[in-house]
Amino acid sequence: MDENYLKEKLNSIRTEMNHLWTGMLVTFGGMVGFIVFENKTIYSNSFVVLGAVLGLLFLNAYIVRRIELKDILKQIKKGDV
Repeated sequence: MDENYLKEKLNSIRTEMNHLWTGMLVTFGGMVGFIVFENKTIYSNSFVVLGAVLGLLFLNAYIVRRIELKDILKQIKKGDV
């Protein structure tokens, strides 16, 4: 692959990772807010569960992107471009 293409892909992945990290923090923060400040009802508990599931999905996507980023960096470092 072309080195410029890989650099642009790295920038794109890095930006996506920033969005995923921010989304995960906001989701987990909302979940903690519901745990601490809301009454324990089915409605608030469902938001806690939804926040946990979405936060874990964001974390999984972040880790997948990080692995992809490391693979591209290894490829550039080896000079296989």
